Amino acid sequence: MGLGKVGRQLLSLLQPFDFNILIYSKYFPEEKAAAMKAKKVSLSELMSESNVITLHAANIPENRNMINRELLSKMKDGAVLINTSRGDLIDEKALVDELRTGRIYACLDVFTEEPPPRKSEFYKLQNCIITPHIAGSINQECYRLGHQVLRALKNYLAGKELSCEVRADMIDKVA
Repeated sequence: MGLGKVGRQLLSLLQPFDFNILIYSKYFPEEKAAAMKAKKVSLSELMSESNVITLHAANIPENRNMINRELLSKMKDGAVLINTSRGDLIDEKALVDELRTGRIYACLDVFTEEPPPRKSEFYKLQNCIITPHIAGSINQECYRLGHQVLRALKNYLAGKELSCEVRADMIDKVA
């Protein structure tokens, strides 16, 4: 769900594999999805047909709690929900309730409140894997990000185009 830079990168990494890829995005063109061996579907269809759901959407008002009780109930038994995007995308109370049934699994790197309070139910659930907001920090990622910042600063000072520029008109669409 969500085809910003991270979602598109994941989509490109999945290209060599032989399985069905469903995507939900308001902004990613259907023809581009088809060219990358993916099928654009509704959010309801994505939730009910997927074995693994990964979230890559922006934390904007229209996306907050978009993964709600109704959509969680549509997930297949044994399906996995992975959120490395933003905690506010999921109705956390509804997710805890659904996880308590033991029907689905979750891998959560982000939460509405970080870290989750000590008394959070997420810590008690056997079918929930929690990481401390480190998904973007594995391997050489921090090193690469530091170099990207230096390149952007050099380009800015030299009056050159910025490769990862985020403009005001993009804010409501970037993840």
